[in-house]
Amino acid sequence: MPLHAVEITLTRPATPGELRRATQAMALAPDADRTRLMTVAWEKTARKALQRTRARLEHLLPIDILTTHYPDSTGSVLVNVALPERVHAWLADAARREGCSTEAHLTAAVHRALARAEHDRARRLDAALDELLTWSTPHQLLAAAARTINHITTSTQGAPGC
Repeated sequence: MPLHAVEITLTRPATPGELRRATQAMALAPDADRTRLMTVAWEKTARKALQRTRARLEHLLPIDILTTHYPDSTGSVLVNVALPERVHAWLADAARREGCSTEAHLTAAVHRALARAEHDRARRLDAALDELLTWSTPHQLLAAAARTINHITTSTQGAPGC
């Protein structure tokens, strides 16, 4: 069976006692502020890995969202969210009206939201560049961008060798 990396996002930092009890149920690696954890699950599918991880830990930790840590062969990351019953019912009703499954309806809604966010980012970047070009030339702007990118790439590399 394949091994799946699962990222767990909590609604609040886990207490030391919660972490201790949860690590008895399965191996976990918490981040420094104890709001995100990583684990691995041996399951046939990534979907089953998320479901089983939630089932094993939901009574031990304040789980918000589970995701596959690595994209699948289509580039998708699976998300597992426990929705309140009334929200689930509303989504199921909306999906029925559109003639699709609840999962397909929610997936389409997430994709639309991501596309809107990307469009908004591009619009803000275009506006910022237009403003910069009102008081600089394209050559000056390109040179400044190159300096910034160079600074970022050189400052993230390790310390110089001996």
